Amino acid sequence: MRHIRLGTRGSKLALWQANWVKGELQACFPEVEVELVVIRVESDRQPDVPITAMNSRGIFVRDIELALLEGRIDAAVHSLKDLPSEDAAGLEIAATSPREDPRDALLTTDGRGLQELRSGAAVGTSSLRRSALVREARRDVSVQPIRGNIDTRLRKLHDGEYDAVVMAVAALNRLEERVPALLLPAQTWVPAVAQGIIGVQARVDDRETKELLSAVSDSESMLCARVERSFLRSLGGGCSVPVGGLATVSDGTVTLSGFVGSPDGERALRVAQTVPVYRADALGPAVASELRARGGEAILARLQAEVPIVRAD
Repeated sequence: MRHIRLGTRGSKLALWQANWVKGELQACFPEVEVELVVIRVESDRQPDVPITAMNSRGIFVRDIELALLEGRIDAAVHSLKDLPSEDAAGLEIAATSPREDPRDALLTTDGRGLQELRSGAAVGTSSLRRSALVREARRDVSVQPIRGNIDTRLRKLHDGEYDAVVMAVAALNRLEERVPALLLPAQTWVPAVAQGIIGVQARVDDRETKELLSAVSDSESMLCARVERSFLRSLGGGCSVPVGGLATVSDGTVTLSGFVGSPDGERALRVAQTVPVYRADALGPAVASELRARGGEAILARLQAEVPIVRAD
């Protein structure tokens, strides 16, 4: 019997995702024993520090990747949007889940939309992309950082610490959270790269584990993730840049919608291109190039000059 150790964070959502991968593997390979190994990552060790203040690459995944490289686990399960766009040396994405709903949602206690919030309302998010999009729509609300797992964020909302919170629909669906939520249209509110996709990493040289994982991987989501991550990589972006990207596949073509915004919401650039699937690998760089030409270069240069990204409103 083969024994596989899956590394994961310990949050309710992370465990749901790891158990999904475990179930898929055991359904395909009943003879394989799958063990979950919970690993604390940097963001777990600093629960009160804003994400944007940590100034480190891969704060959600680095410790798990290290365990994988050292052989303490055989594969690592992540929310794929948390992985840096550049694969860590010696690791690769060996499997992806079918994509859940990639959209964001605005959560309130009474179902109000963004335009219905009072002036000065506190909107919670630790995502620079979401912050930029909220400010684009409502310059008069106060975007405030929020930390914690989903239960913690919902409690802070219901306790009145925030008037609204922006979260991923995929997380709410997977944990079957039933709260008043307004789904935000992906055409304008472009999701984070790979949002809604579970990604499983393996060591590049571990052929046996990669073969097992390939049996549970979804080919369409893998293609979309590859396109979106190449787009992000071409922009040089990550958690420090307000960037979104969503790829969709239809009738032999793949469409990529890309977004770059200034943190204050004053500038918001959107571009979409469609190519045949056989040209998918060129799509990410092409959309990134068009965004740079339309003004994204100036936004990125300003951010690289260390202009404050999240400010107190």
